[in-house]
Amino acid sequence: YGPGNTQVIINTALNDNLAEPNNNGSFTITLSGATSNELTQPIIVSYTLAGTAIQGTDYVTVTGTAAIAVSQSSATINLTTIDDAILEDLETITVTLTSLTPVLALNIGAQNTTTLNIVDNEATNATLIMTAIQPNASETGPANATYLVSLSGATSHTLSQPIDFTYTA
Repeated sequence: YGPGNTQVIINTALNDNLAEPNNNGSFTITLSGATSNELTQPIIVSYTLAGTAIQGTDYVTVTGTAAIAVSQSSATINLTTIDDAILEDLETITVTLTSLTPVLALNIGAQNTTTLNIVDNEATNATLIMTAIQPNASETGPANATYLVSLSGATSHTLSQPIDFTYTA
């Protein structure tokens, strides 16, 4: 390899939009600037996973390392979604390349991070319903207005975050 010419970069060309229950995704770690026949030993690439999706909960745990084998120019890491019964927003998996072993004349290129998305499959047709329990209030008292706010349409699912709303009188 020419010093500094060969880089290890990350791509998500295979599938960067995952979805529950079984639309899985992957990312590819690629040698750039070298041909696969130049490798004389495997390259172990370490990476970290971050984002709003939780490894082992939202997708199957992966090792954090990938090997680019001799005579190969890339390694593909598959991510398998885990279907849950939680109503969630779009979740992200951010992959960042962190190190190479052995170092040789390789470096991690500027294209060292990518983000994949997981789309939830739970029903999103929830409706907030506001019911007047005591609608007659008086500025001078003694009664305050009382309303019950409830959620319908998604009652069989666990919410992953609180629902916020505002109102004006």
